[in-house]
Amino acid sequence: MELKRFKIKKFFLLIKVSPKLGFISILKVLIYRLGIKSGFLKLISPIEICPIPELFIKDKNYHKIYTVNQNLINKCIYSADIYLEGKACFFFKDNYEICSPPNWFFDYVNKTYFQNNKVHWSECNAFTGSDIKNGWELSRWKWSTTFARAWRLTGNKKYLDILESWTKSWCMENPCNSGINWFCGQEISIRLIHAIQTWQILDYPINIPETSRKRIK
Repeated sequence: MELKRFKIKKFFLLIKVSPKLGFISILKVLIYRLGIKSGFLKLISPIEICPIPELFIKDKNYHKIYTVNQNLINKCIYSADIYLEGKACFFFKDNYEICSPPNWFFDYVNKTYFQNNKVHWSECNAFTGSDIKNGWELSRWKWSTTFARAWRLTGNKKYLDILESWTKSWCMENPCNSGINWFCGQEISIRLIHAIQTWQILDYPINIPETSRKRIK
């Protein structure tokens, strides 16, 4: 009975706010939901192997930066070393213990797992009790720019090694269009921005990694 009342209340609320949302916006939402329900979005965006970028860095590519303020250098190295110590700063606030490479489907804040990460993103449920933003945080690739800057500032190969390890792990565990980390377009954009910034710091795009379009059956 309570569920029925809730649905009726929700229906009348939708009618009330519809004029404010606008017909075009509502139509776009309906088309999007129809695309999910019908499986059309799954058809046009199939699960594919995620290409793994390879580092082509050689000693001759390293040029130490001398013009950066030492305090900024120290902050960057500290941020990179936090990851090396098995910790990660979430939302620029609190540090949590993680493994290396991280489990990309684990909520390190609430110590819970996100399920169904091998299915198409359109079949994922983002509201399973745990805050999905906790699962997305490490998949935003903020660490990639940190490792790249730390290497550029110090020349220490350990930062390249962990960058390569985490990047390879993420790509292998997250096929394109599969799981929670492909669920949100905004999250994908943030990850792409960090990837591009990382390549620029490492003197890319001199050697841009080749991409593949192999479909996973």
